[in-house]
Amino acid sequence: IFILIVAGSILRKPKQEATIAPPEKEIVAYSIGSAPTIKVQAQIEKSGVIKVVAQTPGIVSTVNVTEGQEVSKGTTLVSLSSNYQGGNAASVQREIAFQTNKNAKETYDIQKDLINKQRDLTNKTDNNSDQLRDITSKSIDETKSLLTLNQDIISSLNTTLSSLESTNVGGANDAQILQTKQIISQYQSAVNQLQAGVRTSEYQGAGDKPPADLSNMSKDLTQRQLDLQEKALTLSVEISALQLKLAQIQEGMMYPSSPFVGVIERVYVTEGESVNPGTPLALIHGAQKLKAVARVPRDIAQKISQIDVATLSIDGKSYKTAPVYIST
Repeated sequence: IFILIVAGSILRKPKQEATIAPPEKEIVAYSIGSAPTIKVQAQIEKSGVIKVVAQTPGIVSTVNVTEGQEVSKGTTLVSLSSNYQGGNAASVQREIAFQTNKNAKETYDIQKDLINKQRDLTNKTDNNSDQLRDITSKSIDETKSLLTLNQDIISSLNTTLSSLESTNVGGANDAQILQTKQIISQYQSAVNQLQAGVRTSEYQGAGDKPPADLSNMSKDLTQRQLDLQEKALTLSVEISALQLKLAQIQEGMMYPSSPFVGVIERVYVTEGESVNPGTPLALIHGAQKLKAVARVPRDIAQKISQIDVATLSIDGKSYKTAPVYIST
């Protein structure tokens, strides 16, 4: 029985499946605070050295610096002149521009005040013309009344003349008739003058006639001219200021200066030497900056840390610094 039980358990036991071992994988472990490093070549780039060249033709009149001298920003390195006697046309032009700008600024308020007074005068002249037209219009009624009176007198004299002529027997009224005709002629002349005056007054006093239009047009024209004059005055002051700046820039080209604090390494010119634009004048070096540029494959660049400090080896000396820029 025992044998049968053992044999049955052996027959009923499931068949074990074969196990497959996982592939081996290389694992590199690092302790905290350490990381893999790579050593590459880098190209050193310098900055802070500049060669000052002439920007305008001229003759070196004065060399103001020597090699090895420390200079500050704006220190004049070389003075140039327009001729061998030391004349400087740029300085003369700058002085002319300065005096022109000074005169423009000093006379600006006076000229603007004159323009304002001319504008007031124009307005008052136009108002005076309006008032004269009003006076003329009021005088027309009085002139017409006088004209009516004279016409009435002429009518009465004509009646008297007709009566004298009808009763002139033997020429008894010839003297009175002649005198009456003379009086009528005088009144008629006055009537004609009054009528002409009325017509003239009506023409000049009307607000819709050419005299009024001419007065208004003259006012508008004068006002526009004064506006243009005022703008031209302001523009002249601004242009004179720009011309002064331009003259100062041109004069500055005759006195090349140091662009930064540094040391004169070399002076290329001597006094009396003629230079042209581009002629080297001096070599200056300031606070030099060095930049190490290392070119590596992209997959390596993506793994470089921007936090960990890198070591630069230059001329046998080591410098610690973090990467400033890593390209993506």
